[in-house]
Amino acid sequence: MKKNFYYLSLLLGFVFGMVSFSACCSTDEDILPPVPGGDEPVAVTGVTLNMTELAMNVGDAPVFLIATVAPDNATDKTVIWTSSAPAVATVGNGVLTAADADVSTEVGGMVTPVGPGTAIITAKAGDKDATCAVTVTAAPAAWAGNEYNYGVWNATTQTVDYTKKTATGVTEMTNTSTPVTNWAGWYTVTGDNVQINSNVTLTDDTYLILCDGAKLTIPSYINGGNKKLYIYGQGENTGKLEVACPGGMQGIYSLSMWEIHGGDLTFTNGAFPPINTSFTQYGGKLTAEQTVAGSAIEYSTGYVYVYGGELIAKGKTNGSYGNGISVSNTLIFGGKVKAYGGNSAYASGISGTVYVTGGELEAYGGDGAFANPAYGGVGINGDLNIVGTSSTATKVTVKGGKAFGSGKDGGTGVNGRVQVQGFCDVTITGGDSGIGGIGGVGISNKLKTVSPCTSTVKVYGGADDSSLGRFGIVGSSDRSIDYDGGNIEVNSMGTSPAIYQGSPMGNGQIYAAANLTYYTWDGTSWSTTGTNVDASNFSVAISNPGIKIAPRP
Repeated sequence: MKKNFYYLSLLLGFVFGMVSFSACCSTDEDILPPVPGGDEPVAVTGVTLNMTELAMNVGDAPVFLIATVAPDNATDKTVIWTSSAPAVATVGNGVLTAADADVSTEVGGMVTPVGPGTAIITAKAGDKDATCAVTVTAAPAAWAGNEYNYGVWNATTQTVDYTKKTATGVTEMTNTSTPVTNWAGWYTVTGDNVQINSNVTLTDDTYLILCDGAKLTIPSYINGGNKKLYIYGQGENTGKLEVACPGGMQGIYSLSMWEIHGGDLTFTNGAFPPINTSFTQYGGKLTAEQTVAGSAIEYSTGYVYVYGGELIAKGKTNGSYGNGISVSNTLIFGGKVKAYGGNSAYASGISGTVYVTGGELEAYGGDGAFANPAYGGVGINGDLNIVGTSSTATKVTVKGGKAFGSGKDGGTGVNGRVQVQGFCDVTITGGDSGIGGIGGVGISNKLKTVSPCTSTVKVYGGADDSSLGRFGIVGSSDRSIDYDGGNIEVNSMGTSPAIYQGSPMGNGQIYAAANLTYYTWDGTSWSTTGTNVDASNFSVAISNPGIKIAPRP
């Protein structure tokens, strides 16, 4: 018994000794208290979304909203997504259903439109949140094959008003239907690859509907037969008509009337003008392009009226005429018009008288061809009359063509009189010269402003490889500027006179219907010079390379 007690005492002594040794050998790290705050959570300080407003239609694909949580090292960056109106828009992570209103995610949420109205999508992390206002509108009803948009000019609002209409007695053109080459009455193009592999002739007045997503191709021409042609689009104006005449005939001609209300129309030709008739455009997009040599739109006694939509005309030449638009009168009430001359001195952006009362116009003279060195073409070869009638400034940009070749001059911006009234933004520039040539004149006639006029008119001569530049305005025999409002800047883009007048030689004559302030350009900035201009004729010394005329403060 005593012997067992002895062994038990030894064992207990060994255990207590090991415990004491372990305590004595502990490191500082083991015995230091924990660092205050080292295990505390990092709170969210803010949440931002990649969008704060979102407009959708019922049926649109879901949109992914991305939430960014700050700071990056926040302990819990979980984002809770909620919708204030699940009947309008739901939010969730991944593929959504109408029941997905509140879903937790760490990165983003998918927003799906459900019904018309407004919903506030909220992304919340911690006690911070961010919102996106979602407006959902009813999906536009699908258009039937006999429905079309009809445009009418509203003189009060200076815009085109469209009305959705329905036609009756319509012949459908599909990918597999028998091609119709004699047109009369109503047609609707519903196929996406409708081909008519011969010329088309109008035997009576014709009405053509280009359904959204449809396409009609005619690799020949349209003979109007002295009838009327009306072309309509639908809601998206994606229906296409492509007429590609290889040559020998005009792309479209002999129409007594042609109205374009919509669609995406393209006319190309390899010899004759792609468009050889007058027309009125209310909407859609019309592109006319010459592919070999000649004008894109040409009808010497005709007209082009543009109320809305977009018109693009591109001439091309191999040394002869190649205007973008060559008609008696071009009238632009709204929409956008871009006209380009071909590569020749004889290629104007627009040839004929131009009237602009709204919208935007860009006209560029043709550049001289590199292979056939030539002068630059004229931007507008005719008078330019601008009357800005809307609250938004009518914008007009005209530039002469750039010359190529030694000693060749840049094209004139406007070879005619320019008259400006109303609220407009006008820039007219002569073309740049070739090596050793002279820059083109900005305006080769008189510039006149008519009260009321709050326009800004800038006229620049073209640049050349010397320091001379070219005159901004070469005036008519009586005066260079007839001023009655607005702000006018004229610069030679060099040291040549800003204004030059043949009679009297050496001076540009300004007739002022208001007291004016007169500035000169020193190459860097405008500064007042001399005395103010009174309401009388004022001679501008030709040594001034730049002048600016404005109403006296």
